[in-house]
Amino acid sequence: FDDEDDEDDEDEDDEDDEADDDSDEDDSAGKKKSVASFFSKKAAKPAEDDDDEDEEADEDEDEDEDDEDDAKGGFFGGFSLKSAFRKKNADVSADDSADDDFDDDFDDDDEDYDEESAETVYSEDDEEEDEDEEDDGRKHIDYGRIALILTFVILGIFAVDFCRRLWNDWKSTQGMLDLQNQASSMVESMAGDNSSDSAEPVLTTAPEDTANASTLAATTEPVVAETTTTTAASVDNRETKTIAVSNKLMHSGSVALFDGSHQQVDAPDLVPFSSFPYQHLRLVSTEMQVDSSLSAPIINWFNDFFAATGLGNVLVYATTTAPAYPPYSTVIPERTSGLTLDLAILNEAAKSHSPYTPDGNYAWLTQHAADYGFIVRYPANKADKTGQEGMTWHFRYVGAPHAKYMYENDLCLEEYLLLLQDHPWDSEHLTTTVNDTEYEIYYVPASETGDTTEVKYPITASNAQPIISGDNNSGFVVAMPKE
Repeated sequence: FDDEDDEDDEDEDDEDDEADDDSDEDDSAGKKKSVASFFSKKAAKPAEDDDDEDEEADEDEDEDEDDEDDAKGGFFGGFSLKSAFRKKNADVSADDSADDDFDDDFDDDDEDYDEESAETVYSEDDEEEDEDEEDDGRKHIDYGRIALILTFVILGIFAVDFCRRLWNDWKSTQGMLDLQNQASSMVESMAGDNSSDSAEPVLTTAPEDTANASTLAATTEPVVAETTTTTAASVDNRETKTIAVSNKLMHSGSVALFDGSHQQVDAPDLVPFSSFPYQHLRLVSTEMQVDSSLSAPIINWFNDFFAATGLGNVLVYATTTAPAYPPYSTVIPERTSGLTLDLAILNEAAKSHSPYTPDGNYAWLTQHAADYGFIVRYPANKADKTGQEGMTWHFRYVGAPHAKYMYENDLCLEEYLLLLQDHPWDSEHLTTTVNDTEYEIYYVPASETGDTTEVKYPITASNAQPIISGDNNSGFVVAMPKE
C-alpha cells in the first residue's frame, strides 16, 4: 500500500512540474508578444505624427525668417554671436523634445512591459542618436560670422587709438601756444619773426667770475652779454705781470680741442645735475654729469629762456656719454670732457621727444647761447672744417668771451683756434664785450725749453685775473678783462 501511495505522489509531482513548465512558456510568449506589439506601435506612430511635425517645422522656419528680418538693417546687417549659434541649437532642442515624447509614449503604451528590458533596448539605440545630434549641433557653428565680428572689433580698436594720438598731438600744440602767449612781446613769433632782435629781454645776471691763473681750472665766465663789438687792440706800454703755467695744463680748459687727432689727457671735474639747483629744463636722469664750471651758465641760460618765452620743455638728453639711439648716438670725442650738452624738445602730452632745432621761439636758445658761453659745436656750414655734419642739438661750452667772438664772426672752434695763433701777446689782440666788460684775447705758445710757460697779462686797477685755457695743441689762450 505504501509503495502504491509513493508512486501516486511521484506521478502527481511530475504533472505539477509539467504544468509549471507550460505556464513559464506561456509567460515568455506573452512577453515576446508584448515587446513586438510595443515596437509595432512605435513604428506606426512616427508615420501618424509626420504631418504634425512638418507643420511645426514650417512654423519654426517662419519664426526664424521673422527674427532674421528684424535683425537686419543695423550696422552689422543682422550678424551677431547669437545668430551664429541659434539655428542649430533650436534644431537640437526640437530633437530633444521629440525624444521626450518618445519616452512618454513608451511609458503609456506598455505599462506591463519589463522596464529593465525596455530601458536596455531604448538606451542603447537612443543615446547613440542623441550623441550624434549633439555633435552635429556643435559642428555647425558659423565661424564666418564670428570672424567678421572680430574683424570689426579690431578695426574699431585701431580707429580709437588713432584718434587718441591725434588728440594728444593737438593738445600738445595748444599747450605750447598758450605758453607763448604769456611771453614778453619782445619774443619772436612761431613764424620766426626776428623783429625783436634789437631789444634784449630782461635777463638774470650773475657776478663776473675770473679764473685763478695758477690752477687753470675751467672758469665760469660772465654769463650774459648785452652789446658786443669786435676790434683789434694794439699792445701798449702798460705795466704787466708774469705767471708760470705748467705745460701739462695745455691739454685742458674750456677751449681745448678734442677730436680724432687731439685726445683728452686730463680727467675733468664732473658733477651731477642733482648737485646744483637747475630750473626750467628737463633731464633724462639727474645723475647725468657735466663739468663743474657749467653749473652757473646752465642755470642762467635756461632761467632766462623761460623768462623770455615761457617754455620749459627743453630736455637735456645726453652729456658725457653717447645714447644708443640716433642722432645722439653719433660718436663725438669731446663728450668725455663734460663740456657738452645734447638737447631735445619734449612733447609731454604725447610722451615723446625730438632733437632740438632752432625753430620759432626755441631759436632763442641758439641766438643767445654765446651770452652764456655756449656755441653750436658743429654748424652745418662748417662740416669741412669740423669733420662732422651739422648738429643743431649739440652745444659746447667754451666760455662767454670766446663764444661771443666765434658767434659774431661765424667761426667754428677749429677756425677760432687757428686765428688766435696769429694774435700773440706782442701783436694785436682780439677784443669783444660781454656784459659791459671788454675783453682782449691773445695766444701764448707753450715753451719748448722747460716744463712751464710764462704768461704775461696787464695789471688793472681792480686787480683782474686772466682767464687761461689750454688749446690741447701747442699753447694757451688768454682772455683778459680790460678797464
